[in-house]
Amino acid sequence: VVSTQSTGMTEKRIALGKPVLQYNGRWASRRYAGLQEPASVFFSFCNGFAVFLGISNLVAKVPVTYNLFHTWLGYGIVCLVTWFVSFLFHAKDTVTTEILDYLGASTMVMLSLYCMLLRISGRDQFGKIKNHLNYKYGLPIFLLWS
Repeated sequence: VVSTQSTGMTEKRIALGKPVLQYNGRWASRRYAGLQEPASVFFSFCNGFAVFLGISNLVAKVPVTYNLFHTWLGYGIVCLVTWFVSFLFHAKDTVTTEILDYLGASTMVMLSLYCMLLRISGRDQFGKIKNHLNYKYGLPIFLLWS
Protein backbone atom coordinates (compact mmCIF):
# COMPACT_ATOMS: atom_id res chain seq x y z
CA VAL A 1 0.00 0.00 0.00
CA VAL A 2 1.41 3.35 -1.02
CA SER A 3 1.14 5.89 1.75
CA THR A 4 1.74 9.59 2.23
CA GLN A 5 5.02 8.61 3.88
CA SER A 6 6.06 7.03 0.57
CA THR A 7 5.44 10.29 -1.28
CA GLY A 8 7.49 12.17 1.34
CA MET A 9 10.40 9.75 0.88
CA THR A 10 10.06 10.08 -2.90
CA GLU A 11 10.27 13.88 -2.68
CA LYS A 12 13.43 13.58 -0.56
CA ARG A 13 14.98 11.17 -3.08
CA ILE A 14 14.23 13.56 -5.95
CA ALA A 15 15.77 16.46 -4.00
CA LEU A 16 18.93 14.37 -3.49
CA GLY A 17 19.03 13.46 -7.20
CA LYS A 18 18.26 9.78 -6.57
CA PRO A 19 15.90 7.72 -8.77
CA VAL A 20 12.20 7.37 -7.94
CA LEU A 21 11.29 3.99 -6.47
CA GLN A 22 8.12 1.94 -6.80
CA TYR A 23 6.39 0.65 -3.67
CA ASN A 24 4.75 -2.77 -4.02
CA GLY A 25 4.77 -2.30 -7.78
CA ARG A 26 3.11 1.11 -7.59
CA TRP A 27 4.35 4.63 -7.97
CA ALA A 28 4.06 6.80 -4.92
CA SER A 29 1.11 9.18 -5.22
CA ARG A 30 -0.90 11.57 -3.10
CA ARG A 31 -4.48 10.87 -2.11
CA TYR A 32 -7.23 13.19 -3.26
CA ALA A 33 -10.44 13.35 -1.19
CA GLY A 34 -9.19 10.27 0.66
CA LEU A 35 -9.06 8.21 -2.55
CA GLN A 36 -5.88 6.40 -3.46
CA GLU A 37 -6.45 6.46 -7.24
CA PRO A 38 -9.23 8.98 -7.95
CA ALA A 39 -9.29 8.54 -11.76
CA SER A 40 -9.55 4.75 -11.47
CA VAL A 41 -12.29 5.14 -8.86
CA PHE A 42 -14.22 7.42 -11.23
CA PHE A 43 -13.86 5.09 -14.22
CA SER A 44 -14.80 2.02 -12.17
CA PHE A 45 -17.91 3.87 -11.02
CA CYS A 46 -18.77 4.84 -14.60
CA ASN A 47 -18.33 1.25 -15.82
CA GLY A 48 -20.48 -0.04 -12.95
CA PHE A 49 -23.16 2.53 -13.74
CA ALA A 50 -23.15 1.51 -17.42
CA VAL A 51 -23.60 -2.13 -16.38
CA PHE A 52 -26.45 -1.09 -14.06
CA LEU A 53 -28.16 0.65 -16.98
CA GLY A 54 -27.68 -2.48 -19.08
CA ILE A 55 -29.27 -4.66 -16.40
CA SER A 56 -32.16 -2.21 -16.16
CA ASN A 57 -32.69 -2.39 -19.94
CA LEU A 58 -32.51 -6.19 -19.87
CA VAL A 59 -35.15 -6.43 -17.15
CA ALA A 60 -37.36 -3.80 -18.80
CA LYS A 61 -37.19 -4.96 -22.41
CA VAL A 62 -36.38 -8.69 -22.53
CA PRO A 63 -39.10 -11.16 -21.56
CA VAL A 64 -38.29 -13.50 -18.69
CA THR A 65 -39.33 -16.38 -20.95
CA TYR A 66 -36.26 -15.79 -23.14
CA ASN A 67 -34.24 -18.95 -22.58
CA LEU A 68 -31.02 -17.15 -21.60
CA PHE A 69 -32.60 -14.30 -19.64
CA HIS A 70 -31.20 -15.57 -16.34
CA THR A 71 -27.79 -16.20 -17.88
CA TRP A 72 -27.55 -12.58 -19.05
CA LEU A 73 -28.96 -11.31 -15.76
CA GLY A 74 -26.36 -13.32 -13.84
CA TYR A 75 -23.65 -12.02 -16.16
CA GLY A 76 -24.78 -8.45 -15.48
CA ILE A 77 -24.80 -8.98 -11.73
CA VAL A 78 -21.30 -10.50 -11.78
CA CYS A 79 -20.05 -7.52 -13.82
CA LEU A 80 -21.77 -5.05 -11.48
CA VAL A 81 -20.18 -6.64 -8.41
CA THR A 82 -16.80 -6.73 -10.17
CA TRP A 83 -16.88 -2.99 -10.93
CA PHE A 84 -18.00 -2.24 -7.37
CA VAL A 85 -15.07 -4.23 -5.97
CA SER A 86 -12.75 -2.46 -8.42
CA PHE A 87 -14.15 0.85 -7.15
CA LEU A 88 -13.30 -0.20 -3.56
CA PHE A 89 -9.83 -1.44 -4.48
CA HIS A 90 -8.84 1.78 -6.22
CA ALA A 91 -10.30 3.85 -3.38
CA LYS A 92 -8.42 1.96 -0.65
CA ASP A 93 -5.83 -0.67 -1.50
CA THR A 94 -5.79 -3.44 1.10
CA VAL A 95 -4.95 -7.12 0.80
CA THR A 96 -8.67 -7.97 0.92
CA THR A 97 -9.74 -5.46 -1.74
CA GLU A 98 -6.84 -6.52 -3.98
CA ILE A 99 -7.83 -10.20 -3.76
CA LEU A 100 -11.49 -9.36 -4.39
CA ASP A 101 -10.54 -7.16 -7.36
CA TYR A 102 -8.45 -9.89 -9.02
CA LEU A 103 -11.05 -12.56 -8.23
CA GLY A 104 -13.84 -10.40 -9.65
CA ALA A 105 -11.87 -9.48 -12.77
CA SER A 106 -10.91 -13.09 -13.53
CA THR A 107 -14.49 -14.26 -12.94
CA MET A 108 -15.84 -11.56 -15.24
CA VAL A 109 -13.36 -12.50 -17.98
CA MET A 110 -14.22 -16.21 -17.73
CA LEU A 111 -17.95 -15.51 -17.71
CA SER A 112 -17.50 -13.20 -20.72
CA LEU A 113 -15.78 -16.04 -22.56
CA TYR A 114 -18.60 -18.41 -21.61
CA CYS A 115 -21.29 -15.96 -22.82
CA MET A 116 -19.35 -15.36 -26.03
CA LEU A 117 -19.28 -19.11 -26.67
CA LEU A 118 -23.04 -19.24 -26.09
CA ARG A 119 -23.57 -16.49 -28.66
CA ILE A 120 -21.28 -17.87 -31.38
CA SER A 121 -22.60 -21.42 -30.91
CA GLY A 122 -26.15 -20.15 -31.54
CA ARG A 123 -27.48 -21.51 -28.28
CA ASP A 124 -29.24 -18.25 -27.53
CA GLN A 125 -31.49 -18.84 -30.60
CA PHE A 126 -32.99 -22.17 -29.58
CA GLY A 127 -35.66 -23.26 -27.12
CA LYS A 128 -35.70 -24.73 -23.65
CA ILE A 129 -34.16 -28.07 -24.64
CA LYS A 130 -30.95 -26.29 -25.63
CA ASN A 131 -31.16 -24.19 -22.45
CA HIS A 132 -31.21 -27.40 -20.41
CA LEU A 133 -28.08 -28.58 -22.24
CA ASN A 134 -26.54 -25.19 -21.52
CA TYR A 135 -26.86 -25.72 -17.77
CA LYS A 136 -26.01 -29.42 -17.96
CA TYR A 137 -22.75 -29.00 -19.91
CA GLY A 138 -21.93 -25.30 -19.98
CA LEU A 139 -21.91 -24.62 -16.24
CA PRO A 140 -19.49 -27.47 -15.37
CA ILE A 141 -17.16 -26.36 -18.17
CA PHE A 142 -17.27 -22.78 -16.86
CA LEU A 143 -16.51 -23.99 -13.33
CA LEU A 144 -13.57 -26.05 -14.59
CA TRP A 145 -12.17 -22.98 -16.38
CA SER A 146 -12.40 -20.99 -13.16
